[in-house]
Amino acid sequence: MATTEPKILQGSQPRKRGVARPWSEEATYRVVGWAGALLALAALCDYALAFYPLGFGSAEWEMATIGSVVQGLPLLAIGLAALWVCAARLAWRGMLVVVGAGGLVLAACVFVSLLLFVTDVPLAVRATQSVARLGIYKLVARTLILGLMFGTAYAVMGVMALKRARGTSPGERMA
Repeated sequence: MATTEPKILQGSQPRKRGVARPWSEEATYRVVGWAGALLALAALCDYALAFYPLGFGSAEWEMATIGSVVQGLPLLAIGLAALWVCAARLAWRGMLVVVGAGGLVLAACVFVSLLLFVTDVPLAVRATQSVARLGIYKLVARTLILGLMFGTAYAVMGVMALKRARGTSPGERMA
C-alpha cells in the first residue's frame, strides 16, 4: 500500500495561464523599424520647430538653432540605425536606399551647418563679456564635437546602407 503525503491547499488552486508565444524574428524587426521611424520623425519635427521662423543672417539665431539641432542628432541617429537594421535584416531594398541617401544628405547638412556655425563664433565671442565667454566656448566645443561625430556617422551609415542595397557589402547578399 502506497502512502501519499497529504496536500494542504491554502486558498484556491492557482490559475493556469497560457504561455505567451515568442514573436517571430520578422515581427521583432518590424517593431524595431517602427520604433526607429517614430524616433526619426520626432527628431525631424524637433528640427523643424528649431528652424521656424527662419532667421538666417542673425548670428544669434544661427548659433542657437544650430547648437540646438546638433544636440538632437543622437535621437535621429538612433532612429535611423533602427530603420537600417530592420531594412537590412528584412531585405527591404527600398528602405535601405532611403536610409542610405538620407544619411548622406544629413551628413552634408550637418557639415554645412557646422561651417555656418563656425563663421558666427568670432562675432559671438566679441559680443560677450569675459564671464559669459565660457558658455560660448562650451557651446562651440559641444556643437563641433557632436556635429563632427554624428555627421561622420551619418555619412558612413549612408554609404554602408547603399552598399547593402546594391548587394556589394560584405556579408549576406540581398535576396
